Amino acid sequence: MRGTISLLLVAGLSFARPAHAGPAAEGQQIDKALSAMLPATQVEGRSYTAKSLSEMMRQENVPGASIVVFHNGRIIYAKGFGVVEARKTQAVTPETLFQAASISKPVTATAALKLVEQDRIALDQPVNDRLRSWHIPDSSAAEGQAVTLRQLLTHTAGLTVHGFPGYATDAPRPSLLQVLDGVPPANTPAVRVDQRPGSAWRYSGGGFTIVQLLLSETAGEAFPALMQRLVLGPAGMRHSTYAQPLPDHRRQEAAIGHRSDGSPIAGGYHIYPEQAAAGLWTTPSDLARWALALTASFNGRGAGMLRHDTAVAMLTPGIGNWGLGVSVGGEGKWLKFEHGGANEGYRANLVAFPRTGDGMVVMTNSDSGDTLFGPIMMAVGRALGWPGSEPRKIQPLADAAGQYSDALRTMLTQAAAGTCPADIMGEGLLKACREQIANMAPALKAAGPIQSITFVMAEQLNGERFETYKVSFAAGPPSNWHIGALHDNKFDAVFSNGQ
Repeated sequence: MRGTISLLLVAGLSFARPAHAGPAAEGQQIDKALSAMLPATQVEGRSYTAKSLSEMMRQENVPGASIVVFHNGRIIYAKGFGVVEARKTQAVTPETLFQAASISKPVTATAALKLVEQDRIALDQPVNDRLRSWHIPDSSAAEGQAVTLRQLLTHTAGLTVHGFPGYATDAPRPSLLQVLDGVPPANTPAVRVDQRPGSAWRYSGGGFTIVQLLLSETAGEAFPALMQRLVLGPAGMRHSTYAQPLPDHRRQEAAIGHRSDGSPIAGGYHIYPEQAAAGLWTTPSDLARWALALTASFNGRGAGMLRHDTAVAMLTPGIGNWGLGVSVGGEGKWLKFEHGGANEGYRANLVAFPRTGDGMVVMTNSDSGDTLFGPIMMAVGRALGWPGSEPRKIQPLADAAGQYSDALRTMLTQAAAGTCPADIMGEGLLKACREQIANMAPALKAAGPIQSITFVMAEQLNGERFETYKVSFAAGPPSNWHIGALHDNKFDAVFSNGQ
């Protein structure tokens, strides 16, 4: 919690396993679960009215969503909801393409591990030994430690640049080397080492952009063709592509991205030359096929997409509970891997339990789509007996005074302008803000000026005081913001989880 900024809070959820339903009834189970969903985080003593997925989508200005559920190693549910573009009639179907955003990374990691298996590259060799057209510049912060592929895949390479905002369809686009060096027209800083490699976990889309260059130069192929050959084709991801921009003949297959106020992204979507980190166009069914192929390799079944030992290594947690490209949690039977994604106008989430062959993928065409993930996960998980599917209960504090509203207003106003207020942010929060400001600023700016900030409640989270406020914006829907962990008159955390 401390030292992080996040626009998504997914609660930890637990419950008793229901009786198993037969194959014919499983789809009906999911439909029923999605017809009566509750918030994933609930205040003790309050009552909540169940809402259908369609009702929640209207409430959160999410025009379209696509959901796939897999159970016992097979896809049991694939359904689209809503429309491809707001105020239009084209319906979302299971074949509608969405931007996977950061879920591009674990699929990329799979290709990297395929090349490791072929002895083309090594996990623990310095990547500068293999790069040709560009090298990670020397840095005193590295303390003599070289960056390796393992560190790039596990976000422990000490590299900068959290994520990428992409480029409007009519804007100049940089080359990959311009992105890595932060040279115009690149809209993000240079990717550089600013802490000792291997010393700590810190998410870095910049690191995966180095992976993109490494894989292409090693294989001597354009990145989209490389990914098609090594992963997308073998996994049966027939609708997917890393092509950026999306080819004209496939535009009709794609959902249009939207802001949190329901307005479409200008041009329909942004373009991401950072293909490995954020460039995959796909469907929930295709991502489920990838997750099931990885699950088969992990369990040593059949030929598999990867060798069994490679898949086990991929899903072994290290620093920050991160495997080789994915977040890893749970234990025993309920070991799980997961990854979320947030591109301009799109939000996506993937969760899989490799020992049971269960999991789910949700993709949406809205900046506010992540507000749906907690309720969907809780509803579907409860229906299928997954652990962590009870709401997180919180206790309001008695001395709810609303002390932090001015600080929250300052943070949001300055973040919309692209700056981070060092006078009220603790060291960890300030660092996280600076890494993520390129992604946060456009969304906050699009929401417009703050109209009002209304105190909701105070609560205790992980031993720290937090206050919740409903913030109303001129051009976007209201959203709940949490601010707290005050130390030495500076805050260590601020985040939003929607309405």
